[in-house]
Amino acid sequence: MEASCAKQNKNICVESLPQCTDARDNLLRRQIVENDVCVLCSREAEIGVHALWECVVAKDVWSGSMIRIQKCGQGQQDVLHLFQELLGKLSINEFELFVIQSWIIWNQRNTVVFGGKLKDPKWLNKWAKEFLDEFHQAQGQLRIPVSCLGDSVWRPPPDSTFKLNFDAVVFSKLSCSGVGAMIRNENGEVMATMLARVPHVVDSVVAEVIACRRAMKFACKAGFTDLVVEGDNLSVMKSLTTSETDLSWLGHIIQDIKWLTRSFRRVSFSYVRRAANSVAYGLARYAKDIHEDMYWMEDNPPPVLEALYYDFSQLNK
Repeated sequence: MEASCAKQNKNICVESLPQCTDARDNLLRRQIVENDVCVLCSREAEIGVHALWECVVAKDVWSGSMIRIQKCGQGQQDVLHLFQELLGKLSINEFELFVIQSWIIWNQRNTVVFGGKLKDPKWLNKWAKEFLDEFHQAQGQLRIPVSCLGDSVWRPPPDSTFKLNFDAVVFSKLSCSGVGAMIRNENGEVMATMLARVPHVVDSVVAEVIACRRAMKFACKAGFTDLVVEGDNLSVMKSLTTSETDLSWLGHIIQDIKWLTRSFRRVSFSYVRRAANSVAYGLARYAKDIHEDMYWMEDNPPPVLEALYYDFSQLNK
């Protein structure tokens, strides 16, 4: 399984490699420039593989990179062949760093074309490493399990971490919606609970997104810093983990939730089945009978005692 994932990750990297369609050999072919001489070294024709690998400016960057990259030879036909060759020689992390450094070199080339100055190769390599570390950290904070099946039983969070479960129910006949959220520790003990009746929305997806934002704000105000956030709407949980901008009409709320994650030290999002989210669902259903928000701190809320007892009974099974 790990080998399969590694191969898939490398394929993604190849698909996203710099195509260098604006290298001067292509621009000359399209009669956009008068010559194809490299803008950085002024020595050779600027084809893609030269700009990223063979140019003296690129070599200055690679000379400060990993030894395994430095030992790779030259003479590749084009950028694709260069990347394919390195795929077989580097680990996943090494290849990811190589891709980022290639991107930085190409951007350095574009900076010079538009009148900028070259930066110190040591600084560029340091930036590439920091960029990759930040990317890996972000993926750890915003992730969703590979399996879309989701857990069917509530599971406690890791030690020193708290689990936030949230849910929403739309009451069309009452023209309102209910939001429920509960935070529990690694022993399954209730730390904080929130119950709210909110205005009517058009469907359950909207309600779930609003419930997630409300629950995150509640957790932040309550002082929690390390969270596993669980919801039972797969599309909502997936939208919270993607790095791409959400262009749907709910995109601004999704973005609000992502900004809220910065208020925490560590956050992960996971999809679970309704059975593993029964406490939050029970709270949201009960919201139709209240007239103001309700909160419990380190106490078991009466409306969902039965669901809590069931979750607790499953902890050691």
